[in-house]
Amino acid sequence: MSIKTFSIELISGVPIIRDNDHVILLDTGSPYTIHNSTSFNFLDKNYRVQTSAGAFNIENISEKMGMQITTLLGMDILKDLSIIFDYHNNQISLSEDEDFEGEEIAININSGIPVIPVLIIDQYIPMFLDSGAQLSYLKRDITQHHKNLGETEDFYPTIGRFTTTKYLIFSGLGPHLFEVFYGNLPKPLEGFLSKIDGNNGILGYDFFAKFKLCLNMKKKKVILMEGPRYH
Repeated sequence: MSIKTFSIELISGVPIIRDNDHVILLDTGSPYTIHNSTSFNFLDKNYRVQTSAGAFNIENISEKMGMQITTLLGMDILKDLSIIFDYHNNQISLSEDEDFEGEEIAININSGIPVIPVLIIDQYIPMFLDSGAQLSYLKRDITQHHKNLGETEDFYPTIGRFTTTKYLIFSGLGPHLFEVFYGNLPKPLEGFLSKIDGNNGILGYDFFAKFKLCLNMKKKKVILMEGPRYH
């Protein structure tokens, strides 16, 4: 398979791609794919996928988004691909066998989701790398030491819209220092996160917007190809 490039729409900071009749939310924070049928044809392959996960299906995810989608594309399929995120040019590219040059950051995998170490003040905090998150998130015991910027509305695919307190915090990745807007985790996510040893946050849209990057799960690395961008 050669590289296939898709134009993206960013809906509440979440990337949407279109492939034939499929309207796809690409979500690196989901361990599984949810589709409107059990058969999903994508990149010349046919996958057997779920139509729901617990109480979540495509209809209620679409309703929470305010946009009809056919597919939430998760890491069960994406783990076998190199994914280039290029929000500056409104593109995402997918490849099975390509490698790319740039600054490499080692990642771990937890519950099928990529985990990246982010420097906050003087400590590295493991965070889920989540393209389905508009805001990034930290636990309250971390954000309480930073300036409160007030309340903001956010969106998370399996929760919908909600209100959270927002903080602007300098964050470090490799030699790069950049600003990230963080919120406090909604209770369902905070409860999920508290059960996973060592993971204290979710890194979302701001990271993807500031770098052109490649996520390679097979080789457990993120490659920073360009950036950071500050505008």
